Amino acid sequence: MVSSKFWVVPRLHTLRLGSHRQLAEAAYNFDRTQIRTLALCDPNGHQLLPYPNVTDLTCIESSHFRANISFIGPPPISPRLKTLKINFSSLDFVRGTAANVPNIFRRFTAPALSSLDVQQLRLEPGELIDFLHRSQCNLTTLVLRQCLLRISGLLQILECTPNLGSFSAVDGHSTMITNRLFQYLSIGSDAIVNLPRLSSLTIRGSFAFEDVALVQMLETRMAGEDPHSDGTFICFSDVFLSLPERTVKPEIKARLRHLQGVTVSLECLNDNKIMCRAF
Repeated sequence: MVSSKFWVVPRLHTLRLGSHRQLAEAAYNFDRTQIRTLALCDPNGHQLLPYPNVTDLTCIESSHFRANISFIGPPPISPRLKTLKINFSSLDFVRGTAANVPNIFRRFTAPALSSLDVQQLRLEPGELIDFLHRSQCNLTTLVLRQCLLRISGLLQILECTPNLGSFSAVDGHSTMITNRLFQYLSIGSDAIVNLPRLSSLTIRGSFAFEDVALVQMLETRMAGEDPHSDGTFICFSDVFLSLPERTVKPEIKARLRHLQGVTVSLECLNDNKIMCRAF
């Protein structure tokens, strides 16, 4: 229950609501324009336009079998929204609920968005691509957790985020990370540089790529320079690899150790521990 005394808290900047009813009650009890951080649990029915100054939004779905998830009013949500986190991992496929999850991206634009963290069972690349094009935002951080997304869809999304500085893939579909991703990120003789500002890479889970393809990509990006000076790329500074179900050969580890200027953290099956080296 939202207190009727909320109107006397002029410094309230963070709000967590557990239902649409709580949002409706709260709307009449305090100044919604002062909220900067907003968390919505079971967000079906929520309207976000009354919160124009939100910079950090988290949407958490904790109920199974929700019939429809379409909670955000006409675009845009807020011109100040910078960080968006979506966690719908508890949804179940049994009644087709997961098919409705991606429509969250149809409901708004976020022109200032710089960080997106998505955790859900199904992510349709077209929905996210349309959202990024519509928002015209400068996304610098992208985290995909437990997403049933394949490599073809991932590459389409990365094409829309040319200034990405940090990318994380956690679990998810086995073919979301394959050799094709590392071919896309490698620097060849044609001097075409995709994601020229990418400096942090996290891969956690059982994906369908070869260790040597990853290492070869990292080696091609070790001679980067500041892109602000002459347009060349930034080299990696941080790589985290958690590959609990595979054995990494000693020669691959040796090549990782010889990468210049990058901190590599490696979890693998053969020694069951973290190798963390700063070069």
